Amino acid sequence: MAVSWVSAEAGETLLTDKTHVALSAVKDKPARAATLTVRNPLERALPAGVSIEGTDAAAFRVNAGPATLGAGESMNLTIRFDPARGAARYSATLRIGTLPVSLQGIGLAAFEGKNEPPLQEIVHALGIPLDVGGSKLELNTKADAIGDSVDARYFSKAGDGKVRITPLARFSPPGATPFGMVARGGTALLETGKLADSGKVVDAHQCLFPPLEGGAASIEAEPPVEGFALYLNAHQYVSFTDPKMPTQAKIARTARVYPARRLAGRDLKDAYVVGFEEAANGDYQDALFLLENVKPAP
Repeated sequence: MAVSWVSAEAGETLLTDKTHVALSAVKDKPARAATLTVRNPLERALPAGVSIEGTDAAAFRVNAGPATLGAGESMNLTIRFDPARGAARYSATLRIGTLPVSLQGIGLAAFEGKNEPPLQEIVHALGIPLDVGGSKLELNTKADAIGDSVDARYFSKAGDGKVRITPLARFSPPGATPFGMVARGGTALLETGKLADSGKVVDAHQCLFPPLEGGAASIEAEPPVEGFALYLNAHQYVSFTDPKMPTQAKIARTARVYPARRLAGRDLKDAYVVGFEEAANGDYQDALFLLENVKPAP
């Protein structure tokens, strides 16, 4: 994927491929780090010393790079997150020279159940400005729409190219979990991909940016021309964006759909966030996906 070099503020001269980094970790369990690439586009050296500041600065660590970055040079920084004060959302700012990068963390005290974060904390940590319909772990499972959600049951392509599906979060029981599309008017599950089990990544079922089987960060697919519903084939039943699809679910709405205009410092167009419930409590973060190049189908 092409690197998009961005600056956090007008007038900054160092460039970075991210202005917002979101990490998650379960206390005392291995967790993945994030890599940040920084480049000096000028023909003179620039200050590049790193520091972390803010209320939760102690929860983040970054490897020290050079104090200055020469003309045209670049460097990679590795950022790690340790939720020392337990289950919570963490916030800090990384400064590289004078360039600020937002750091966000979701900490868990242990795996699953009441240890999991509410959907509202997750979307804010990801840099998605949304009201998901409440700040508690359990949300309304009956209403057609809550908060900023919309009653979008089917989608179609918004433009040329394929539809991109990116897993943003997963807080569910372990195990490989298929997801995909259902053509409008049909019932066949057209598998697009699988969320990976936790064999290689211990927190794969309890993290931000959960891994896919095969290792890709996202999947591009050509959707059915008649439009499609998104599904998650989870442990207890199949969840659908269309609540009229046949399922063994005991709740009325097994998915929530939200328009997404911004994610981690970048603007989005023709994008929606879809959160699935695979049990009955209505947390809608058992699997959270970003759909791009889509529009609701009438």
